[in-house]
Amino acid sequence: MFSTARQQKQFNISHAVNFLFPVPALAEQKAIAEALSDADALIESLEQLIAKKRHLKQGAMQELLTGKKRLPGF
Repeated sequence: MFSTARQQKQFNISHAVNFLFPVPALAEQKAIAEALSDADALIESLEQLIAKKRHLKQGAMQELLTGKKRLPGF
């Protein structure tokens, strides 16, 4: 068998001090934030719509199961 001892170099936060982190311009950051906010609002409205449909379905099933409502032909 091969016996190669490799050690992983340690990384401390002090090593990251000199890193360059690319950051978009402020206008682009605002555009990204607005797009994400719009996506969040759309997701929230879709979740509310799904909840409403789920409640309507549950109510219709309850009416059918209790006999309050009958389907035509049954």
